[in-house]
Amino acid sequence: MRIQCPSILAAENLSANPWTLKWVQFLSGFLLLGLWGCASLPVPGVDLEDASRDYALRLRWSDYEGAARHMDESLQEEFLDRFRDQEDLHIVEVRPEAIRVEPPGSRAKVRMVVEFYNLPSLTVRKISFSQKWALVHGAGSGTPVWRIISPLPPFP
Repeated sequence: MRIQCPSILAAENLSANPWTLKWVQFLSGFLLLGLWGCASLPVPGVDLEDASRDYALRLRWSDYEGAARHMDESLQEEFLDRFRDQEDLHIVEVRPEAIRVEPPGSRAKVRMVVEFYNLPSLTVRKISFSQKWALVHGAGSGTPVWRIISPLPPFP
């Protein structure tokens, strides 16, 4: 005994009624747009890991302008002034050591480790410090992004 299950998506139904095909295409496109929109929403723990890693890499490679983009706008100029004339500063390593997202997921503390030396000395010094991060709405896009809301502690 063969059981037949009528389906609106059966090939013969789609070719027989062009409006059915258009409707299916419309719904598929709408579903894809919805999924794409959800994919751009920040995931507090994951996006913060990516942001803190990017910040660390930019600081490591002396891309201070790029690192400053992770700072709150009120802290950016002070951050850049601090590194502007630091030609003897060589950062060896920067890494996030621990990340703790605070409920409800819009604030976090990141423990950073920085290893550096200042010429003419070749002694590598290591400091660790906590930075406060907050999920804020990006300028223009309206998409929330993680920003550092605490100033960098004194170093070197």
